[in-house]
Amino acid sequence: MPELTPINNLFVFPDPKKNFRIFIILGLVFFAGVMLMCGVIYYSYQDKTNQILAHKGFTHGEILASYHAYKSPKYVFEYDYKIHGAAYMGEQLISEGLMKDSLLNKTFPVVYDTTAKRNRYTPFPAYLLITPDDFKKFNMPFPDSLKWVKKYIK
Repeated sequence: MPELTPINNLFVFPDPKKNFRIFIILGLVFFAGVMLMCGVIYYSYQDKTNQILAHKGFTHGEILASYHAYKSPKYVFEYDYKIHGAAYMGEQLISEGLMKDSLLNKTFPVVYDTTAKRNRYTPFPAYLLITPDDFKKFNMPFPDSLKWVKKYIK
């Protein structure tokens, strides 16, 4: 192994080709790590959706608040819902095309996983159904009672 030399308090190989190779390898390792994390996040989202699809339960939830998501053009709805008499809070990211202020204090269907383990601190995996795309995601027809929502979609 070649001898390391101090340059500006950093130890680098004196050969620039080796430095470039190390830089490329570290870059590839970093990129692979980022891709792995993206895959884990995507899989966990898909797993939640698939679990809900396999074991659907329905309730209703009321939208309590909305706020701008951090570093995103999207918004987050905070909503509450009850399952078997126990109250839960949920948050859901919504697209920027939905006129959020018009939907505050309105009630919408919530689909949840009936087999999920839960306690006070971990609510059911749940999803607030507002737009036709939300219903399509769970293989459900968009109800006539929610057609008024379409006018709030930009």
